Amino acid sequence: MKNFTLIVCAIGLLLPTVGLFGQDAAALKPEFIDPTKADTVKHWKYDGNAAININQVALKNWAGGGQSSVGMGAIFGLKASYAKNNFSWDIKADMAFGVQKIGKQEFRKSDDFFELSSQLNYKFKKGWRVALLTTLRSQFAPGYEYPADTSKVLISKGFSPAYTIIAPGIEYRAPKYFTILFSPITNKNNVVMDNVNINETRYGVAEGKKVFAQAGAFLTTTFAIEVVKNVTYTTKLDLFSNYLKNPQNIDINWTNNVVMKVNSFLNVTVSTELVYDDDVNVPKTRKDGSIYEGKGTQFRQGLTIGIGYKFKSKEVAK
Repeated sequence: MKNFTLIVCAIGLLLPTVGLFGQDAAALKPEFIDPTKADTVKHWKYDGNAAININQVALKNWAGGGQSSVGMGAIFGLKASYAKNNFSWDIKADMAFGVQKIGKQEFRKSDDFFELSSQLNYKFKKGWRVALLTTLRSQFAPGYEYPADTSKVLISKGFSPAYTIIAPGIEYRAPKYFTILFSPITNKNNVVMDNVNINETRYGVAEGKKVFAQAGAFLTTTFAIEVVKNVTYTTKLDLFSNYLKNPQNIDINWTNNVVMKVNSFLNVTVSTELVYDDDVNVPKTRKDGSIYEGKGTQFRQGLTIGIGYKFKSKEVAK
């Protein structure tokens, strides 16, 4: 598996050189550059968004019952892109974190994740590119289960678990709104760096190990559109089939985001994430009310109403 990973990385590192050797002899002839003229070709651009929200309820001697609460959260996204001739490089970062306190409870996490991705591309035909995609997904802070209000059990922390993907493949990109990438030789890893305090078997890693390496086929597709003015919809679907273990059981990660811009700074964001990983166990409840762990679908939904800001650069000259 280590050799497999090295081969995949080598493919990605060699991609940028394909264009050089694919040029004809005329294209490789020296070209005179006037040193008095600045290079105005612009290769880098970036855009992103950030938002924070706070909610609070205070109750005292309230006849209808209830508990005081306070919560806060933040989301952040950034995309940077480089393009020159047929070569391009896309870097993305998405993250969110939120906490909530109800009554006399301590603050507890309500949201926590980050995902980083890097994709090297070489265009060989209009709309078609050879690509090398790498991703890392994990969380920032420790996560707990609360079997009782007075106790908690540590079940996760930063990089425990983490999920990585290395996927060389072919991508089709329609202008502006749609992409699809397929990789027939993908390396996916489930990682638990702290297998002393975290139960690694919960995340598909063998007891005493830190990594569960998989080889299979991977497909990812994205779709983004402005539904009406100031309302955008983005969806992303990842599918993975492990050649070596139950290939018919497809791992799924499907995210949806609707962003509604009220004014220059006030945004409403609705997000959902559906996850199924055939190697990860989740808490489930029997008919008698007892708790056990088994295969299952995970679902996360968030509604953010708060101050948001979008930024977009002027392209930066090389």
